[in-house]
Formats: sequence, C-alpha cells, structure tokens
Amino acid sequence: MVVLESRACHSSYNRICYVLEGSAHNNSKTNQRALAVSGTNLNLLHDADGQISNVQSAPYLEEQFHQSLKKAYNPHRQYQCQSVVVSFSKNEFDTSDLAGQSRQALKLIQGFASQYFGDAQSVICVQCDGPGGLNDGDGKLHVHLIVNSVKRDGRTVATNRFSVFHLRKNLNTYMEENFEKATGREWKNPFSNNKTRHDVDKLVTKSAWNKRLKQTIDNVKSQVSNETDFKAVLQTYGITVTERQKGRAWTYHQVIKTAKGTKRLSVRDFYQRIDRQTGSVLSTRGLGVGYTKSALINYWEKQVEIESDYQPKSVNKNSKRKDDHNVREKSNNDIKRFEQEVNRQRRQQEHLRQHELATETEEINDERTTERKRQSRRQESRQCVNPNADPEASQSTSQQAGFEGVNRFHQPDGPEPGE
Repeated sequence: MVVLESRACHSSYNRICYVLEGSAHNNSKTNQRALAVSGTNLNLLHDADGQISNVQSAPYLEEQFHQSLKKAYNPHRQYQCQSVVVSFSKNEFDTSDLAGQSRQALKLIQGFASQYFGDAQSVICVQCDGPGGLNDGDGKLHVHLIVNSVKRDGRTVATNRFSVFHLRKNLNTYMEENFEKATGREWKNPFSNNKTRHDVDKLVTKSAWNKRLKQTIDNVKSQVSNETDFKAVLQTYGITVTERQKGRAWTYHQVIKTAKGTKRLSVRDFYQRIDRQTGSVLSTRGLGVGYTKSALINYWEKQVEIESDYQPKSVNKNSKRKDDHNVREKSNNDIKRFEQEVNRQRRQQEHLRQHELATETEEINDERTTERKRQSRRQESRQCVNPNADPEASQSTSQQAGFEGVNRFHQPDGPEPGE
C-alpha cells in the first residue's frame, strides 16, 4: 500500500538540498541519492544526451522558487514549500529493476503533480535509500514531491490541497487510471475492500439529530397554540429550549445515548454571520428560519385567525331584527343623501341661470350707453356744420335714430332696413 506523508517546510532551499544533495542513506540497493529527477514549471539541467540529469543544482532550483516567492503579498512567509513523500510497497514496486521502476514511479508522480499541482512549481526526486521494512531492512522505492507554496503569479497555493485526506483520495483516483498504463500491472486500491459498517444507520450524528429534531418540532407545533405549551411538550421528548439575545432567539438541547455513554447536543434556531462592511452573509447556522421564536409565534397567531374565521356563528332573532333595522336605516340615509345631492345640483343650476341673465342685462345696458354717446357726438358735429338748424328737429331726428338702433339690437337675426 502507498504511504503518504505531507508536511510544511520553513525553508525551500534546505528541503531541496536535503532531497537532491548528499550521499545515499542506505547502500543496500544503490549508492545514489537521486535515482530520477524531474519537475514542473522549472528549468532543469540536462546531460549530454539531452535527458534531464539526475544531478541537479539545489541553488539553481531554489532561485526559481524564490522568483515566485518575491511576487507574493508577503515574501517573508513562514512556510515556503510543501513536502509530500509517496512511498510504494513491495507489491507495487519490488525494486528488482531499480532503473526501470524508478522511471515508472517518476512518470506516475510527475503526471500526478501536473494534474493536481500544475499551477505551481515542483521538484520531483525518486529515491530508494531509506531504512525500508522492519524485517529485511531493504529500502523501498519512494518519491519526494516538493511544491512551491507560491504560484508563479504570486498567489498562494491553498494549504488544504496538501491534507493527507485529499492527497490520498486524489492519488488513488490517479493510480486507478494511470498505474497500469505506466507499469503494465493492475493497481489494487487498498481502500476499495473496506467493509461497510452494519450499524451505520444507527450511529447518532449531528446532522441526523438535526433532521429528527426538525420532525419533532413540526409535529409539536401543530398540536399546541402558544409558547408555553410548546416548550412543555418538547420537554416530554427530552428537548429543552433556552433563550438567547435577550429572549429573541432560541437554542435547542437534548441529551442522547451513545455506545460510549450520554452525549449532549445543541443547535441554534437560526443564525447568520454578516460582514459589517459589505453586508454579505458569511455563514448560516441552525435549523432554519421556520424554527425561530418569531416564526413559530406567527404560525400560532395565523392558526388562531383561521379557526376564528371557520367558527360557526349562532343565529339570534334579536340580532337579526337589529340587522334588518340597520339595513333599512342605511337605505333611508342613502335616499336622503341622494335627495340632498339633487337639490344641491338644482340650486347650482338656478344660480348659474341667474348669473347668465344678469350678465346679459349688463351687456344690453352697456350697448345702450354706447349708442347714446355715439348719437350725442353726431348731433354736436351737425351743429358745427349748420349752426342755424333747428335743435328740436335735430333732437327728434336723433331720438328716432336711437329708437331704430334699439330695435336693431333687439332684432339681431332680422334684415336691416332698406335691404
């Protein structure tokens, strides 16, 4: 079975020097420290045949690591690289052909690094100089994978990608697809034969308890109509409710039995952590909005309103007579209001008619006054032309002309004299 080891290193230079330089720790298999070397996103030294040399310069590789480190937001970071060791068992590589199997192991780990850490720089070195097993003392074939903690663009590689759980899962997936292609042998996943626990459904987990608690609350809230009865019924199920935020929120508690004894579980009704600057929701916890104190109180109030709406009303003769009297009184009031509205409109029309008549009379008087002034000016002009003329004749003539003008005014639609 492949054994994985992952650790964070303070100095990438010291780690690269440890892996590439120095003599072999165990000479039972080979006296070489590095059997095969490769890397990703790095410039490596080559031999005369154009192949990547097994002898590399640690300062040269460290300088390339350092160029990416200088682009980081914090160049003086505590951990500069991540070191992963993949150790193969004798069933996977028996080291009978050390040179060929070293190239196969290098190909596998190089492909794994390109697939899961292709955005970062890495150094890969195959070794077989370890202390080995407990019985024979022979070294096992293992591969060192050193990954720069800073990408080439200055961004940091997430540390959770180096957890043993994720590495084991990703490595098993990659080996199932590529081990047979590289070695010609079938990959046997040591974790594929794990037996499923028969009591897995009986195990009490926090999520299962939350689900069961929701079901209990949904059943109880429909049986009660207030907060006091709700808490009392939950108490019969072994569930207690405590208040927080000055009584505005609740927390549910229950003590359950496990194989190792009793266990106390608690969960909030609903809680959200809000970013004070942006107002965005950072995290949400609890059972849900429907299980808060305010939501349950609103539910009970609505149930009371629904029950009151569907409650049958008793028929009383006195109330019926009173209702009939109210209907008649309302109709009489409507008639009175209608008559008052009609009278108001009539008065308004009469007022408008009188106003129009007064305006017409005023226009007639103005017309007569204008005509008299016009006749007076004519008479004065005639006297100036013929001073010996009889003023009484002129006056009669002017009066006659005035009467004709009035007649013409009162007969606007008739023909003019002489037409």
